[in-house]
Amino acid sequence: DGTDVGTTITTQGDLLYRDGSGLQRLAAGTAGHVLQTGGAGANPSWTAVSSDFVKIATHTISSGVNEVIFDNVFTSTYRNYKFIIDNLNFSVTNNNMRVNLRTGGASGSDDTSFNFYGGRLGVVVSSGSDSGSDSHLWGTSDFYLDGGNDITSTSGQTTSHELLITAPNVAVNTALTSIYSVNYSNYSQIRIGVNSAHAYSSTQFTGIKFKIQTSSNTMTAGTFNLYGYK
Repeated sequence: DGTDVGTTITTQGDLLYRDGSGLQRLAAGTAGHVLQTGGAGANPSWTAVSSDFVKIATHTISSGVNEVIFDNVFTSTYRNYKFIIDNLNFSVTNNNMRVNLRTGGASGSDDTSFNFYGGRLGVVVSSGSDSGSDSHLWGTSDFYLDGGNDITSTSGQTTSHELLITAPNVAVNTALTSIYSVNYSNYSQIRIGVNSAHAYSSTQFTGIKFKIQTSSNTMTAGTFNLYGYK
């Protein structure tokens, strides 16, 4: 139509499209954005990816720490959240992982009121035997991610945890439910179970802290991935 394409698209990443009057340049979008059509009679545009299930944050332990904190991750954007934690190891056997919910956004602080009420159902499996077990949390200041079962200190002997957190940033009681598989004392046992408790509070929480039972010991490995659900 007489348009000089070489002067219309001028920069690496440009796209050429037709609007209502002729050929036009669409400059490259922001990294991670996708091309979106507005339908018949509308121009294309770049837009951020939107999903009802999104990875929000990740952290991999590279050296010994006694806590891992995620602040300002619970917002009104997502109602429910899930952590997937793998390859968790401690510096000393006979410790377990505990959780505090946090308030204060980016400058977070622990909520240590005695408000967790719930319990654990599990099974202990060893060579040639298995047995059921249960316990309760009642008015505790923290949540036991692995039901109070001890995690091995032997490197590479994987544990697995999934933690579902319902409505932490909503002014209703927050429920935490963990599914765990723990290698206990260098594979003398595998301990598998579900631990669930309610934070008996209408506080709108903004973050979470994972901490080792004995603060003088450390977590030496582990990857934490956080996902949000709308």
